[in-house]
Amino acid sequence: EDATDTCPSSVVEAGITEENWNVLTERGRDALLKLIECDAGIGAQSHVYGNWPDAGVDDEGKRRLGEQLADLNDSYPGGLPSYLSKARTLLKESADGTNPFDEYEASVPEGEHLEYDSLEPDAKTGMSFTEAEQTGLTGIGDVAFVLVAGGLGERLGYSGIKLSLETNLVTNKSYLGMYVAYIRAMQRMAHVKTGKPT
Repeated sequence: EDATDTCPSSVVEAGITEENWNVLTERGRDALLKLIECDAGIGAQSHVYGNWPDAGVDDEGKRRLGEQLADLNDSYPGGLPSYLSKARTLLKESADGTNPFDEYEASVPEGEHLEYDSLEPDAKTGMSFTEAEQTGLTGIGDVAFVLVAGGLGERLGYSGIKLSLETNLVTNKSYLGMYVAYIRAMQRMAHVKTGKPT
């Protein structure tokens, strides 16, 4: 158990009793204090710290909440103050209709379209699909593959990262496993077709 601590006046003003304050661990108290101080005069987070039941009622839930706040504070650069400040800025910009990408114009890149089953050279590149593939394979040893993480799959009812989700129920191979297998197959093909080590 963490030692008891005198409840700061800002916490008392927010409605947390000293008994409830001392239900929390030290890191939970630190995080809750940061949340309350960042929310002073605003009250946007009062649903988190307001109207707690008396000490002795759902104390485990209060401790869990304190630990979750502490985890968020530890995991976000600048902690809870930075998180809340950024959230307020983004919400205001959204409400004001501010678009940070106003000066940019979205466009679909022209790209290349190669027919894999055609032996005729492409009008733009002058290469058939096979020739373009061979050209690509000679340079694949200098290519870096980057997978952009898609975050957690919580909305899908999954607690892990989305890349670890299974692609199908037959092989049970994850998306990450599928991408890695594809990259390794490309390495093997490059080695076979070019003779270069990969």
